[in-house]
Amino acid sequence: MADESAIPTKREAGRQLDRMLKSAVFAARPQQAKVFEFIVRAAIADREISEKDIRAKFFPTPPYNPDSTIVRTTVNFIRGKLVPDYYAAEGAEDSVIISLPRPTAAAKHAPGAAYRPEFAYNPRSVADHAYREGMRHYGQMFSFFDLAGAGRCFDRAIAADPDFAPAYAARAEFRIADPMLAPYIQPRKMLARAKADALKSLRLDAKQWRAHVALGSIHMCRREWGKSQEAFTNALRINPKETRYHPAYAAFLMTVGKKKEALALVADRAEERPGDPFALALWGLFAYVARDYTVARSLLDEALAKNPKDWVACFASACLRLQGDTSDDGTGERLITRAHDLLEMEVFPALRVLCLRRQFPPDEESLNHQLQFIGASMESKRYYSPLETALGQFAYGETSEAIQSLAEAFDDYNPYMAWLHLWPFLDPLRSEKKFQKLVARMRLPRN
Repeated sequence: MADESAIPTKREAGRQLDRMLKSAVFAARPQQAKVFEFIVRAAIADREISEKDIRAKFFPTPPYNPDSTIVRTTVNFIRGKLVPDYYAAEGAEDSVIISLPRPTAAAKHAPGAAYRPEFAYNPRSVADHAYREGMRHYGQMFSFFDLAGAGRCFDRAIAADPDFAPAYAARAEFRIADPMLAPYIQPRKMLARAKADALKSLRLDAKQWRAHVALGSIHMCRREWGKSQEAFTNALRINPKETRYHPAYAAFLMTVGKKKEALALVADRAEERPGDPFALALWGLFAYVARDYTVARSLLDEALAKNPKDWVACFASACLRLQGDTSDDGTGERLITRAHDLLEMEVFPALRVLCLRRQFPPDEESLNHQLQFIGASMESKRYYSPLETALGQFAYGETSEAIQSLAEAFDDYNPYMAWLHLWPFLDPLRSEKKFQKLVARMRLPRN
């Protein structure tokens, strides 16, 4: 969902003030415009002002009359006429709204409170509207087109306002997720672009918690554990609740061995946010990775019963069926196919091969069709994920080749490789010395 608590930075507020002062509405009222500028610039500078300060600055004619209403009359005109007229016309689609809220009884007696402006993002602005639409797509990702739509919305928001910090933070997250769903997008390149977006967001507004989360995710993919911890700590300091419930933070905790804490967070998220379409599936996925298969199966079954469009639950359930030495009855392959149909693209084509190879009785026709599809995809794309290659090789018992392909995915900073030491379906490779050396290269922190 969109971050409703985000407020404009002082830099954004200053630019908005300059824009308003240059408008025809404010130009027609120069005296009131100067008073408005004085009030707003004081707030940007964290300086409290009183009615007496405004009177001394703009209405100094003696003798001093404490009962004069000239300041209140002027400010009421700005509040009730000048600012609303501006936003009804020239400023209708500005990204930032500067207002002078009518003070409460308590504010009238508090130092500076009666003349303190408020800054907010304008829900009618092109940038904010595009950003919020993108976050709706991103938070309700029922198909790959939702992901692509989110990316287009964030691009549109930035094009409308190149200084709109939340859109850069959101686009950074999108760019991290993109190669996780599209095997033909190279993670290393997208992570570099995501980092540039996150840093841009923080240059515009150091309090963008989502940008810190994105940086934490990027450093996690790059196995820069200290930097990842620092980024998540910064996010927690700014917005502890949203950061704790963000899947990336729980994934980081799981990666560095804090499984109980990670599981507690995803469980809390599922219980506190029953409307979240993927919360149960995420909890089930984490339980699977933590090897609590009974709990994972129960959660994933419940997730699919509640939300038949839950492609995350489909993938996690298919992985769960790969555990053990028994053959699969075809359910795993059907779950992968269902997930691909929901997403309207084949996200993990080699995982389907892995499921088909475990199936009994075998479905050679479907297996051959899937292999031909993967071969055609590899030929038609400039890049194709070595992780997919590894899973296909693993499915056919080509152990050495599979580990080599995993190493290529490792060097490419594929986000899934952050859990190389955790994925249960890779257990048959764990006795291999080459695989052990690859895990050792992660240089995981010691708890």
